[in-house]
Amino acid sequence: MRRCTRISRVVWLAVAGLWLLVAPSARATHIVGGELDLQYRSGSSYALTLNLYFDAINGSPGALDNSMQASIFDKATNQRMQNVTLPLTSNTFVSYTNPACTSSSLSTRKLIYTVNITLPAATYTSPAGYYVAVERCCRNQGLSNIINSLGAAQAFYLEFPAVVRNGRPFVDSTPRIFPPLGDYACRGELFYYDFGGQDPDGDSLVYDMVTPLNGHASTGNSSPNQAAPARTRPFRGWRG
Repeated sequence: MRRCTRISRVVWLAVAGLWLLVAPSARATHIVGGELDLQYRSGSSYALTLNLYFDAINGSPGALDNSMQASIFDKATNQRMQNVTLPLTSNTFVSYTNPACTSSSLSTRKLIYTVNITLPAATYTSPAGYYVAVERCCRNQGLSNIINSLGAAQAFYLEFPAVVRNGRPFVDSTPRIFPPLGDYACRGELFYYDFGGQDPDGDSLVYDMVTPLNGHASTGNSSPNQAAPARTRPFRGWRG
């Protein structure tokens, strides 16, 4: 491995079996999961991407956003560096396999929001690094391991280092992790899935099991026009 820089990103994708007995609903809850991604392009240009997984059965069509709002903060001071609009660039269905366990109550869209951003070397120099946040409400209904999933929001979070180190450009991208879970786990049967990933910079990858964050989004403000900094974000997790 080339270096041990750790880049954190939040990835939420619930196990398919949690939706199997869900009845359709007209309520505008829709979030299945997702992750933020930052890939170096050239110079000071990076591609910032949010992959959002949308409940195509219970999610209201009106909850499908044409764009999402991301905010970048200094990790040491929580100073807001910039707000970024991520336009919707792709809308496809996740392909599920293992027909023996399939259910008509599960259908998921993969929505890709992406835009090229500039991280100037004269600005992004903080030794503590930076973080990106996107906040949205609410989760899809029928999740048996979340109390009041209809009111549970989601804060997508990604950390990245300064783009300059020791006076020289420091290029780093987030790892490319496993694709969305496309297999059903049948009750009472062994289930295996490869959670491996690759890092374009040759960094080591470390996985943690963490409690998801609700953030500031709510049923009354489901899509804030900008994310709140970490020091004011209620770091509460879902109860289940």
